[in-house]
Parts: sequence; structure tokens; C-alpha cells
Amino acid sequence: RISDGDLRTLHSITASTLRRGRRQFAPTSGRSRMVEALLQSLFAEEPWVTTASLFETTDARGEDRHQRFLRGRRCVATALERAGGPADATIGVGASSEPIWPSGWVGSLSHAGALSIAAVAPSSHARALGVDVEPNGDETTAFTRRVCSDAELAGIQRLGARPEALARVVFSAKEAVYKAQFTESGETIGLHRVEILLEPTRFVARFREAVPGFAAGAELLGRWMLDAAWIMTAVCLPQPAR
Repeated sequence: RISDGDLRTLHSITASTLRRGRRQFAPTSGRSRMVEALLQSLFAEEPWVTTASLFETTDARGEDRHQRFLRGRRCVATALERAGGPADATIGVGASSEPIWPSGWVGSLSHAGALSIAAVAPSSHARALGVDVEPNGDETTAFTRRVCSDAELAGIQRLGARPEALARVVFSAKEAVYKAQFTESGETIGLHRVEILLEPTRFVARFREAVPGFAAGAELLGRWMLDAAWIMTAVCLPQPAR
């Protein structure tokens, strides 16, 4: 697990933002309340984004992909219901296994262990969303070097944390960017076509190579949050101001 010292450093970064996070819904358990607070804080500046999370009560280690798929769809249905979206909407599956959202809506979905999270928004406000959830914990040096460029490692060190403590945050941010850009580009991108520069509770994602809809050097802004158990990241591509 992540060390107590690093947790204190990272919690000091996220605590003030969590206190400002909006609280639209009131799950019953303390664990669920913290997950909802983390997730909602990712979109504190986009009130038209609606989120939902769902824990599986059974042992997630024994679940199959179909069970996880169903849990994710239940999570999406909850988010759409909270947002006033279409009742009993069917979420299709695209050629690359991406969700196909109901007409007039965009969204994103992620799983980690027994947890699924979802975010949805009217397409009148957002072109695309990307969310990701990962288990929080120290990574190996090999994983850190595989995921992070020298610039990304330098960004982690500027936050006062060890690279192994935040390498999974960089990985998660790349996953969120991948999901958001895929809505626009329809193209699969690897770990190193986007560079993530971490800031306290935010990140800048810079395209190192051009992909459809994004020039080389184009930047997307995202947010990240964590607690002792989970890392969450998000990207929102708003519609142009009218």
C-alpha cells in the first residue's frame, strides 16, 4: 500500500477540494459516501455532469466479465436516472467495446475490483467525458518506468511525492484521456502518445502526436482525486461557448 507519509502529503493536496465538492446524493455507508465525494469533486466545476458509483456486495475476485458488465450498466442507469435522462435506456456496445450512449447524451464508465463508476452529461453541454478508477497503492519501479516519461516523473517529484506513489495516477489520467478522445477520434492510442503533467488535484494532458481531432501539442485539462483505497481521474470536453 501507499506509505503513511505519502498519504499525508496527497491528502493535504486533495482535502480542500473534497470539502468544496458538491454533495447531490446521500449513499448510506461511509465507504460509499467517500467514493461519491471523490467522484463528484472531479466535476465540481461542471454542474451538468451527473455521477454514480456502485459496489458489488459479493467477492469481486470471483466475478466474470458478464457480471462486471451488468454492474456497470446498472451504474450507468443510475447516473442517467439522476440526470433526468431516458428511462430504461439501452447502452449499446461499439466495435471497440466502447459504450454507445443514448441520443442526446455522452458519458464514461470505469471499473476497479468491486467498484464501478459512471458519469453522464447532456451532449448540449459536453462533447465527451472520460473517467477512470484504479486501486490506490505503491507501484513497482518497473511499472513506473513503463508508464511515466521523464517529464511525468519530474511532475510527480514537484508535488513532493515518490514516483511509485503516483505512477498509477498518471496511468489513470491517461485512461480517462483515452476515453474522452476516443469519442472524438475513434482511434486507439498508446500510453506514450499523451503526456500527463500532474498538478495538485488537476493535470494537463498534452498530445505528443496528432490524432484525429487533436493536433500534436494540443492540451486537455483533467482532475484527479484519491483516498486510501481509490484513485479517480476525469476529463470533460465541453461544447464550445456560444
